[in-house]
Amino acid sequence: MIGTNDQTGQALGGRDHCAQSVRKILQTPKGTRVMRRTFGSDLYALADRPMNTSTRMDLMHATAEALTLWEPRFKLTNFACSVNTNGEVVVDVTGNYLPDGKPLQVNGIVVNS
Repeated sequence: MIGTNDQTGQALGGRDHCAQSVRKILQTPKGTRVMRRTFGSDLYALADRPMNTSTRMDLMHATAEALTLWEPRFKLTNFACSVNTNGEVVVDVTGNYLPDGKPLQVNGIVVNS
């Protein structure tokens, strides 16, 4: 799949396009895309909750759900989340990039509430 780099406007494909797509999916709140109301994730709705085991599980579920629905090239295998010094939730995901079967890490996905 060929797409456009959201920073440079240049063509972007393969693993880099998939990583950008994962970021875009997780950073987009559901209901904010006019023509695709179900696109995105529920991470924003969870970002202000206390960072405990229950919230971490909900964050993991929201991540897995969104990526399963919207990024068929990526199979999630590992999830981690933390809170940065600004109080923002930061998500790191690892999975398999299915076209080549090799691991793909996407780290530092900041979720603002």
